Amino acid sequence: MEKLKSIRFSMFLYVGLSLLIGQLCYMGIVAMIDNAMMDLMNPRPQAIAFVAGRQISITFGSGEGAASEIINPSLFEFLRMLRTVSPFIIFSVCVIIGIFLFYRRSIQKPLAALNEGIMKISAQELDFSLECDAKNELGRLCGAFETMRRELSQAFQSLWKSEENQRNLYRAFAHDLRTPLTIIKGNNDNIELVAAKNNDWPLAL
Repeated sequence: MEKLKSIRFSMFLYVGLSLLIGQLCYMGIVAMIDNAMMDLMNPRPQAIAFVAGRQISITFGSGEGAASEIINPSLFEFLRMLRTVSPFIIFSVCVIIGIFLFYRRSIQKPLAALNEGIMKISAQELDFSLECDAKNELGRLCGAFETMRRELSQAFQSLWKSEENQRNLYRAFAHDLRTPLTIIKGNNDNIELVAAKNNDWPLAL
């Protein structure tokens, strides 16, 4: 079975781009969360560092140290938790969006066209054209399906033409056969009429 290289490449491309965008979004969101957390410290530090979601160091203008006071501890804890879970949320959303866009652009239209073609062929309707501009294996499958549809249409047209010719031949044969049968029937009626009048079959014949 041929590997779906184009489809796999497209999927990896969409997912890769979505992860790259997710990384940029993550960096921006983390920077905003860090600034908001530093605003809750008195005095406000110049930088804050985390490992696995846990605070490890706070940098002030004079060097490293610990903040003497957190203005709103509950909000600070919420921001810290948000910073911890934000990468999972951001990258999950980006991957889902990437897969959705990949499906919409690379799979949905060819599958819809194939499904419509199958429904029309099931209804014995061959007077249509299957159009699909996908540049992947599904696009080639649509092209093969369109070729099959054209060949089926030509085969059915040839069959219908052959049946029509056969019906015309039957009609011509029936017409040619009906004329001598009518003559024979008329002669038979004359023979029976003469024989009935004279009661003499040899004479009638």
